[in-house]
Amino acid sequence: MWLNMKEKQAITMEYMPRHHKATKKEKRAMLDEFTRLAGHHRKSAVRVLSYKPVNELTVYEHGVAVKFKPEKSVQSVFSHQSGCFLTFYPLAVCL
Repeated sequence: MWLNMKEKQAITMEYMPRHHKATKKEKRAMLDEFTRLAGHHRKSAVRVLSYKPVNELTVYEHGVAVKFKPEKSVQSVFSHQSGCFLTFYPLAVCL
């Protein structure tokens, strides 16, 4: 069965919350069903269903943890104290 991307995303969004709450035995059965339905390989399906969005980013600046909450409108933060341009990827570019 061939599904387009929107159909795969709809199936994934339906399975994801149930997968997070399921027991190990239920997850195994759900994973078998999901791989047959969506056409993902098993390991790929595990990654897709186990995804949890990042609510907070912790950056260590001079040994002190600084926490940022990413916003949709803000893609990066400039730290004036250290002179580093911090993005919400695991990357820091110092000027």
